[in-house]
Amino acid sequence: MALITQGFRGDKEILIEQILSIELKKAGTLNGYIEFVIEGREPKGGLFEAALDENTVTFRARQQPDFEKIKEAIEEKMTSMKQGETRPSNPDLTRLG
Repeated sequence: MALITQGFRGDKEILIEQILSIELKKAGTLNGYIEFVIEGREPKGGLFEAALDENTVTFRARQQPDFEKIKEAIEEKMTSMKQGETRPSNPDLTRLG
């Protein structure tokens, strides 16, 4: 399916810092998909539009648990990175005052 929708494009890497949100559409009668919404790009609506989006990966029902784990791991990393941003870069400065 990827060959049909994306052709012979090369690999694409998305940095975690670029991801604004992740949408996971569970598989049912049709395939599910995980879509990475990145800066400057509007999310696509629905499976058929998502299948054409280079920031979306479709999956079958049997693959869904793996994609749920991927989504969870990325969200955990995003959260830990955001928490790291709110901490002072020099912990000794918090003792002043």
